[in-house]
Amino acid sequence: LPQDTHAADPEQTALDRMAPANRQIYLLSHYADKTNEEIAQTLSMSYRAVESRLYRSRQEVREYVRRMAM
Repeated sequence: LPQDTHAADPEQTALDRMAPANRQIYLLSHYADKTNEEIAQTLSMSYRAVESRLYRSRQEVREYVRRMAM
């Protein structure tokens, strides 16, 4: 039987379920160590939009991981 590759990684599952734009911002922030300003410039978005999307994406991951831990 094929094994669920994300079963041990709820963060990855949460990212897979996330809106693509939010996922991209989350990945740039957390894995590419980009600042919000760098992300805004890279994606041609306002700093505030990046800040808001990053906040929401972190909440999504946190909530999903919390639900999976129950």
